[in-house]
Amino acid sequence: MVVEDVTAMDGLYAMIDPLGRFYQRVDGRYVRSEPILVVGVMAAWASVGGYDPERFIARRGDYAPGAVADGNRPYWIAVEGLDGSGKSTTVKGLAERLRAAIVTNPPANMRSDRARADALPHEARREWYLAANREAARQAREVQRGGRPVVMDRSAASTLAFGAAESARVAGPSDWPADIARPDRLLLLNVSEPERRRRLFGRGEPLTCEERRLLDDHAYRERVLAGYEALGAMAISGDASTEQILEEIDGLLGRRAHR
Repeated sequence: MVVEDVTAMDGLYAMIDPLGRFYQRVDGRYVRSEPILVVGVMAAWASVGGYDPERFIARRGDYAPGAVADGNRPYWIAVEGLDGSGKSTTVKGLAERLRAAIVTNPPANMRSDRARADALPHEARREWYLAANREAARQAREVQRGGRPVVMDRSAASTLAFGAAESARVAGPSDWPADIARPDRLLLLNVSEPERRRRLFGRGEPLTCEERRLLDDHAYRERVLAGYEALGAMAISGDASTEQILEEIDGLLGRRAHR
């Protein structure tokens, strides 16, 4: 999807109504042609003013079919995955490649409350994380509107996937709150469990309760991963090197052709 404000639509879209008429937003109002099958395509199109090709190109509407629309740039990408999947390294490398801003989730201005939130009961904890997701999404949109790409370390997808898994179900698209904007791309780093365990224990740090449950409860872990994919995350092998992971992401974003 390419999100645009309503003024950007003036004179730049070919739309057809249920009566078979072109209609077009011109100077803030909609004009309609005679039925196309009656007067012909060219006459009907001309009667609504056609379109401004220079503005069409300027808004990057002329993109290659099958590739990511240029109009979607600057990208907002969220990197998801279980602990030990390499999110932090991937986020940093991707941000460098895209010259993007990094937005953490929870955002920096809420991080001091995280330990308190993690001690709350299940429902209250997930509500706090949704509030953090909402704030992180707001910050990401603000940066994006300023013309800079955004790479986010986790998004609302994590809160939803884990929250549903704790309730013995798999998250789905209908769980996504209407008031939390979605990233342009959700990328899921999928790491084999032996490799993920090796990385976790290699850190030499105490494991959190959630990390221990992911290690011990196979069904819970599978529900979390299935939730990510049901929410639209594109799976990438996290067992590969960082460079290989970034190359695969480049391919998913259609950036190789633009280099």
